[in-house]
Parts: sequence; C-alpha cells; structure tokens
Amino acid sequence: MRNKILIYSAMILLMFCVVLPVAAENAGSLINPQMVENAAKDANITPAQMEQIMSFWFSNEKEIVQLRANIEMMSIDLENAVQSNKPNPKTITSIIQKMGDERTKLDIQTAKFAMKVFEVLTPDQLKVFRKIMMKNDISQCPAGSCPTQR
Repeated sequence: MRNKILIYSAMILLMFCVVLPVAAENAGSLINPQMVENAAKDANITPAQMEQIMSFWFSNEKEIVQLRANIEMMSIDLENAVQSNKPNPKTITSIIQKMGDERTKLDIQTAKFAMKVFEVLTPDQLKVFRKIMMKNDISQCPAGSCPTQR
C-alpha cells in the first residue's frame, strides 16, 4: 500500500512539476501594453481610457508576479518533499493543493483585470477591442490549443 502511495505521489509530482510551471508561466495578463497601444488606435480608445487601462495593467502585473513567485516557491517545496528520504504523502498532497489554489487565484486575477478593462470601454470600442485581442491571442497559441482553433 505504501509503495502505491509513493508511486502515485511521484506521478502527481511529475505532472505538476512539468505542467503547472509551464501553465503558470503562460498565465497572467490577457493584454500586454504593446497590444493595448496597438488596439487603442483601431478601437478609438481615448487617452483617458488608455491611462485607466494602463493603470489597471500595472497593478495587475504586480499581483501576477507575486502569484507566479508563490507557485514557483511551492514547486521547490514539492520537489524537496518528494525527494526526502521518507516522502510524506500528506505533505505532498497539501503542497499540490496549495499550488492549485494559487493557480486559481492567478486565473481569477486575470479575469478581474479583463473585466476592469471591459468596463472602461464603450460597447463599440469593446467589439473592436475584443476582435483585435482575439486575433492576437490566437496568433500566440500553439497550433490547436486555442478554443477557437478547435
């Protein structure tokens, strides 16, 4: 029974050490400053709106950096827990759950940022802005990984 637990723990570790750091690295802001500046011209975003959006972006980035750092630190803790002489399944599970919680916070932070940006724009601006952002997001997705490419 103990061997099964260790095998499952090692499998979970492998999955989270490979998948989660890559996902966390790619998560975060939906919009980067250069994309916003380019989209602003086509969507007729005013300088005042642009200032608000950039203010949101900078405060969002601070949160994103902190969440990514937390996930990275937990990844190190997880590696240490698994490689110890007597891996404790409860400790390993706890760390993985905490990493998942941080990843969820990262997704929520990203969604909150997008909603703030959408509140600043008029309905017409939002239509154009979404179209531009969708085009940019798709071009950054690996082939077949974006929902609109399926």
